[in-house]
Amino acid sequence: MEKIKDLAKSILYYSRYYNLVRFWRDLVHPEGKLIILSFHNISEASESLDASFQLLNLRPETTIRQFELQLRCLKKCCKVVSLEEGINWMKKERVFRDKLAVITFDDSYESFYTLAFPLLKRYDFPATVFLPTDFINSQRIFWWDELQQIIFYAVPSGESASVLIPVIGEKLAKQFYEAGKDFKHKAQFLESLEFYLRSIEEELRQEKIEKLKELLLTDQHVKLAKPRNLSWDQITEMSRQGISFGSHTCSHLNLKFASLERVKEELAKSKEIIEDNIKAKVVSFAYPIEADFETHLRVRPILINLKYECACAGWRRVNLSNFDPFFLRRTTLPMSAWKSLIVRELLLC
Repeated sequence: MEKIKDLAKSILYYSRYYNLVRFWRDLVHPEGKLIILSFHNISEASESLDASFQLLNLRPETTIRQFELQLRCLKKCCKVVSLEEGINWMKKERVFRDKLAVITFDDSYESFYTLAFPLLKRYDFPATVFLPTDFINSQRIFWWDELQQIIFYAVPSGESASVLIPVIGEKLAKQFYEAGKDFKHKAQFLESLEFYLRSIEEELRQEKIEKLKELLLTDQHVKLAKPRNLSWDQITEMSRQGISFGSHTCSHLNLKFASLERVKEELAKSKEIIEDNIKAKVVSFAYPIEADFETHLRVRPILINLKYECACAGWRRVNLSNFDPFFLRRTTLPMSAWKSLIVRELLLC
């Protein structure tokens, strides 16, 4: 069904239907837009060596081929600017009429340096990377990467559902048991489990992940892989070549549940650490977990007091000139090998 939908969208694209839609929208709403694109990890191959493990990668992970195709489409459809330039456009009193695009990456995956950075240089595109500073120069693993490996290697047994109920509840335990060894069903379960774990406080979440590891990884020979993180040497090199860096807190903190004291501490400390290493001002921030409006209202005064100038949230939307720079919307492009689907998305923004 999804392939049929994609084919229909592609046919409409080549018929220039979306160009007409964009033309009409520009007539009705001539104000320009700032599109902030969000990326995380980039994978080297078009397909993982282990396709079943690739199924369980629920974090946005674009292949190198998809990323280059997206850059080509951006060059055709938008004016790609730095985040700082985009914010300056928003601050101008006059209404801007361009469609501007900003490229941002979250977290500290080394794939930005090894895969994305060379392509950005080739296309002469700026970008901003938001760093959780505790992970730089370390082998620390993000909890969602650890979780997906636990579920990947777990083998449901007759008693699995009952022992998991105290940890993740009856509904999720039943879903895990019913998934069995089917990778697609495991992926669906993992998505549900990750959604649940994002909704609880960090200490409790880590306790539950450790308990899941104890209950499900019974094979002593299983060793969890740790993704490579950026080093300060790599970050400094990229900073000298035009890449901007912003804060993503120190520990990838979920600000919704954190005390204001801890929020202030992590926002101040991460900013200071990055500035000390790259010898440049840090003015941008990205919420580690998609922020709701209540969290934004709590955190905004702290950001302003610490001399930040903008903050990226989420919400799968574009930004207009009158939007609050401390609650910027970000979106993603289709992870597709079809140019028509990517350009369609940019035309409809």
